[in-house]
Amino acid sequence: RAAAEAAARAAARSVRQLAQSWQAVLPAAALGRALGRVAAALADHYLIPTLAATEFSAEETHFLHQLFTQVIQVEDIFTGVPSGMPTNWPKFKALAALMEWGLDDFAARLPQGHLRDFSAEELGGLVRAIFSESPRRTALLSAIHKI
Repeated sequence: RAAAEAAARAAARSVRQLAQSWQAVLPAAALGRALGRVAAALADHYLIPTLAATEFSAEETHFLHQLFTQVIQVEDIFTGVPSGMPTNWPKFKALAALMEWGLDDFAARLPQGHLRDFSAEELGGLVRAIFSESPRRTALLSAIHKI
């Protein structure tokens, strides 16, 4: 865990340093595209294995929430940068948030569209990985596949 936290801090620091360095030499549009690609790769580094996981303990979901929240803090580099925010960033932010949710939170947010960046397969996998088998989990999985 300490290594993962250190890596997240180092990645965030590196992205900030890149933004600062490139700001002096790149036009705003090019800066936005370049930073967007870097941030997209960083988000995918966490999104892909998390969405592929088959089981999380409560401790792991809490840790991932904290880790992802730390990485998300780099989004301020996109302030004033046209077209910089990567398309996978809202999904990454939603993943960070949902790592702290209970079944009721999922059920409440699903019809509101808060999870629209995820496919039904991805959401179903997350629900199965985070929550133990129960009638409430089964009902939520059914609701996910109806949307």
